[in-house]
Amino acid sequence: MRPGAERCLFFADYMAWCWAWIICCEEGEDHGRVAVIGAGDRRVADSFTDFVKAHVADSMSVC
Repeated sequence: MRPGAERCLFFADYMAWCWAWIICCEEGEDHGRVAVIGAGDRRVADSFTDFVKAHVADSMSVC
């Protein structure tokens, strides 16, 4: 398990786990930030609202 993963919320897209993301629920500088999980984990948005906006505009921008 990733360090701090127990304080995060994982979610997947409608295509049965094609992509998975994590939202940091722990207080601190990463609180609320969204990252894509998989090969080359990386932050994709500073908030869930920003994630949704980016996903609607261009779904591949958060992958």
